Amino acid sequence: MRDFQDGHVANYQKFKATALSELAEPPQYFNREVLQAFQLSFRQLGNYIQELRNAGFDVSTLTVQWYVKIAFPLIAPVSMLLAIPYAFRVGARGAVSGVAVGLALGIAYWSLARLLQAMGGVGQMPPPFAAFAPDLIFYFLGMYFFFKMPT
Repeated sequence: MRDFQDGHVANYQKFKATALSELAEPPQYFNREVLQAFQLSFRQLGNYIQELRNAGFDVSTLTVQWYVKIAFPLIAPVSMLLAIPYAFRVGARGAVSGVAVGLALGIAYWSLARLLQAMGGVGQMPPPFAAFAPDLIFYFLGMYFFFKMPT
C-alpha cells in the first residue's frame, strides 16, 4: 500500500494478505452457484428467488417459473374439459379428426404458454398472470365448448 504526500511516496508497505474493513462479505458470497428453475423444487425455488432478490438481482424470469410450477399441472383438468365436447362429437368425423384437434390445441397451449412466460420474464406482464393466463384462457374456451355441446 502506498500513501502519497505532496507528490512523493510517504509510506510504502508490502503485504502478503490483508483483510479490508470495507468488505464484510465472506468469499462464498461472491461465488454463487447459478441454478436453473427445473433443478429445484417449488420451495427451494422460492428460497432461491428470495436470496437473489435480497442480493439485488433481477428475478422476474425465475418468479414466472416459480408460478409455472403450480400452473402447468393444472392444464390436465383443463384439457379434459376441452376433450369432453369432442369425445361426444366423434360420430361422422372419426377419431383422426379428434386427434388432430387435440394436437392443434396442445400446440396452441404450448405456444401461448411460452410466449406469455417470455413476456413475464422481461417484465411486460406480472409473473402470476404470465403463468396462469394460458390455463385460464383454455379453461374458458373449454367451458364455452362444453356449454355449446348439443344435448
